[in-house]
Amino acid sequence: MTVWLDGSFVPPEAAQVSLLDEGVRYGLGLFETMRGARGQVPWLDRHLARLAASAERLGIPRPPTWAALPDALRAMARGPRDQRLRVTLTAASRLVATAEPLTVSTEPLRVELRPGHPGAHNPVAGMKTLAYLPYHLARMAARRAGYDEALLTDERGRVIEGCAHNLFVVTPEGQVITPPLSDGPLAGVARAWALERLPAMGLSGQERSVSPPDLSGAAEVFLTNAVVGVVSAVQVGGQPLPIGPVAQGLQAAHRALWESR
Repeated sequence: MTVWLDGSFVPPEAAQVSLLDEGVRYGLGLFETMRGARGQVPWLDRHLARLAASAERLGIPRPPTWAALPDALRAMARGPRDQRLRVTLTAASRLVATAEPLTVSTEPLRVELRPGHPGAHNPVAGMKTLAYLPYHLARMAARRAGYDEALLTDERGRVIEGCAHNLFVVTPEGQVITPPLSDGPLAGVARAWALERLPAMGLSGQERSVSPPDLSGAAEVFLTNAVVGVVSAVQVGGQPLPIGPVAQGLQAAHRALWESR
């Protein structure tokens, strides 16, 4: 692992954050996860813009080393192998970036529905905070049950997002829908890219609430995140789903994005 802490590259064992930092004590902090290789980090500006906007909402000042962060991340992604890059910003404005080798898989996922999404009323809705335990536990429970990912529902039964993915549903009529940000999902970087890319495929994405019947009657279901891009869901609970042309088209566009760099 490569570690950059407050403006300097340091050995992993030397990277220390105070136990008094409220990011450690209460999870008051933020993170971003992205993919990089060959000195390139696609969507980097979007990741950092989301991090900055969330920090402003939480009242976390940007540290003096903020301006050096993009170059540090590109340096960490300099080799030919894919890297998982993570940026962490704590309540005390400690800025940490890490890089680890990444094996990217777009194998289809089996997903299940689980209750427990905090919903749009949650004060940190739409932010990637360090208080990530509910999502982590839901994903662990899904894996123990034989699935790869959980789709979380809110108190009204609406399907909001996965633990690490945004959700897209293609209706039998060919409409592509995704839960609106007003329902509380993360404003995913890959989600935004997919919505922007759909018109080039002759499609338009629509933001509207998703219910469990939308999934059971879907022509296809796919998930997005910034590391893998686009991945199909081939099973929701006990129901199989087909791999469809919308997900395949977006996967091809995402591959081209990487191959062009």
